[in-house]
Amino acid sequence: MRQFVLLLSGLFVFGVFALPSAHAHKFFKEELEKKYEADNLKVKSCNFCHVAKKPKTERNDLGKLFEKDPEFKGKDFSAKLKKAHDADNKAEEEALEAEMIKAFQKAMEEIEKKSPEKDGPTYAELIKEKKLEYLEEKGEGEDDDK
Repeated sequence: MRQFVLLLSGLFVFGVFALPSAHAHKFFKEELEKKYEADNLKVKSCNFCHVAKKPKTERNDLGKLFEKDPEFKGKDFSAKLKKAHDADNKAEEEALEAEMIKAFQKAMEEIEKKSPEKDGPTYAELIKEKKLEYLEEKGEGEDDDK
């Protein structure tokens, strides 16, 4: 039993120090919820843009639209943000987050006009009606889980 506990402890330490840390961009979720606040929108997870149970480099159709948008294409914000975080450069992290939020807002303006189906509702309509996976109605009096 003692060896098992030591093994688990060693794996934990390895995981904390050796594996790359994930940088969840919760500010995208927050921006989307703020934009659709009047519609009582809650984004349930990052899988709004990413593929569930896959590496965060894999995006669903909506996520691919962001990836291809000129505001994001080729800018590798995530790597820059991770580098600033790893260097404990709070000022750079904050500046990158602000830049990413601005890019997200501009990209969203264009993406909202598009439709996932020919002659179908736009993404803006689907978001307002919470017709996309991982969106739901925010409960009355529910605080954001920020």
